[in-house]
Amino acid sequence: MEDLITDIASGAQVLLCDACGRSFAQLNAYRNHIGSCRPQKKRMASALGAAKENYRNKKSRLSTTSTQLPLVASQQATIPVAVENTDSLSLAQRRPRRENRRPPLRYQHEQPAAPASLPLIVESLQPINTNLLPLLPIVKPVRSILESPSNIFGLFRQYFSTSFPDHDPDSEIQAAELSDAAVDHIEAAIGPTTSMFQPYPNRNAFLLGEWYWSNGVQKTKDGFQKLLNIISGDSFNPADVRNISWDSINQRLGESVDSEDMWQDEPDAGWVETSITLPIPFHRNTPNPGPQQYTFPPFRHRSIVSVL
Repeated sequence: MEDLITDIASGAQVLLCDACGRSFAQLNAYRNHIGSCRPQKKRMASALGAAKENYRNKKSRLSTTSTQLPLVASQQATIPVAVENTDSLSLAQRRPRRENRRPPLRYQHEQPAAPASLPLIVESLQPINTNLLPLLPIVKPVRSILESPSNIFGLFRQYFSTSFPDHDPDSEIQAAELSDAAVDHIEAAIGPTTSMFQPYPNRNAFLLGEWYWSNGVQKTKDGFQKLLNIISGDSFNPADVRNISWDSINQRLGESVDSEDMWQDEPDAGWVETSITLPIPFHRNTPNPGPQQYTFPPFRHRSIVSVL
């Protein structure tokens, strides 16, 4: 703290240090002394210690008040409350947990469901006495668009009629008819059929053919080991690969399902043959150097508009 006092001998004003009592005529000398004065440092440390002690006392009073309020409320409700000490728990363990929360949509898997049932048609049971009614013109019912209730996937049915039909076509539908999972499971339990290995007659013939065409011309030890695994398998039967026309099978493998005879000769397909002539350059050292006209075989094409 800067205290200005007047020196009696000289009559000039000087700066006095309250901690040690030394006086300084220059301001910079006084400030340098304050940074190194031990009594001043002890005084500041004592003031900081007192402030910290007051802060701790105030914090303890507030925490005591906050813990007493739940205890009073629990005593009034006659329900014992166990106060758990969370000081030793980690931050992840202190975090509150949300139970029974619904997973995100990308993790939800709804089972197949049939369309919702049609609304019930309420018919009047009491006959109407037409003798009591005045003669009114006959009004035909007006048809409109009727929408059935939606299922969990938002699917519904529309009818352009005066009322919903009295028969629900989907009332007796089964879960197996709504999904292919059950059908695939049954097929997997029965086993693969011979149609799955066409043009090979059975599975063992298909495995041998796949080994022959997939391992290249040059055989390796790895390919030999694959062959041993096929012929030593439990399901391998030599009778399955006996008397098989491998040449005809290989020829069928080379054929395309959409062969030329199936689409070029169709009268209404719209295919057109066009001859294309292009100049082909030849080297100067050839007998006929320079560009020469070359006519390619007929190019078959048709309009993309007719395809669409």
